[in-house]
Amino acid sequence: MARYVKLSSPGDAEFAIVLSDDWQGRGLGTRLLASLLVAAKNHGVRRLVATTLSENDRMLALGRKLGFKVATDPASAMIANLTLEL
Repeated sequence: MARYVKLSSPGDAEFAIVLSDDWQGRGLGTRLLASLLVAAKNHGVRRLVATTLSENDRMLALGRKLGFKVATDPASAMIANLTLEL
């Protein structure tokens, strides 16, 4: 599953992807997020954001692969923020 929710600040949306362990590592996350980027842009989203655990290497790699900036959350080193300007 992949979806986004528009935030209160105009043009911003938060996304999430959930894949069962059996489907991870098969490229499905890449395809889902790539499709989500197109849909979000077509619906007026200008920036997509997400948070994940800093140890979630697969999600961080996926984000970087698709052009997201990844940064440690200033409030907690255990959280990473992903941001992409569309």
